[in-house]
Amino acid sequence: MKRSHIVLVVLVILSTLATSVAWIGQKSARERGEAQEETQKQAKILRDRTPIFSSKNKYWQPAPEAVRAAAQAAILFQLQAFKRDDYFAATRPPVANWQKRFPSVAVFRAMLKQFFPQFARNKSVKFGAIRWNAEEKRVAVRTTLTSMDGTACTAVYLLSAENDKYMIEIILNIFVVPQKPAPVSPLRPARKIPAPKAAA
Repeated sequence: MKRSHIVLVVLVILSTLATSVAWIGQKSARERGEAQEETQKQAKILRDRTPIFSSKNKYWQPAPEAVRAAAQAAILFQLQAFKRDDYFAATRPPVANWQKRFPSVAVFRAMLKQFFPQFARNKSVKFGAIRWNAEEKRVAVRTTLTSMDGTACTAVYLLSAENDKYMIEIILNIFVVPQKPAPVSPLRPARKIPAPKAAA
């Protein structure tokens, strides 16, 4: 075999090897990417299934003081607007995308007044645990709201950060607190009326 032929064969072999190595490298990178994507997917499923306020949920941590204050301010802003019957203010920022859930302010107002007096006619609100997801810039706030008529409900506000301000995304897990029945006074025994004395 001539030297030129040998050189050509060697070049072909080297080219084939280079192509194979490149293909293997691309395949490995693709497989690593797919494996990483699957790991992230499973992590998200686990995160979504783990309650936000569970100590096992490492994605949601106790919120720093500044985040707590900003989230509470956004919630109070809306509740105060409800009390003033100013639903146009209540549905502006810090409330995000409310238009996607309600066709008009009037519909939103009617729904709230009919079904959720604890929000529409709120007398007080108590803030509970507040958790913060730094990666997603979201806050979850536990609350207990009491209406003017004394009925109470618990709810979880979910807020997201936008332009360094927290906006209400949605209110979850609204449960009306059962009212305790009024105490019933025990029945007193009937007083015995003495029989009239016979005339002497």
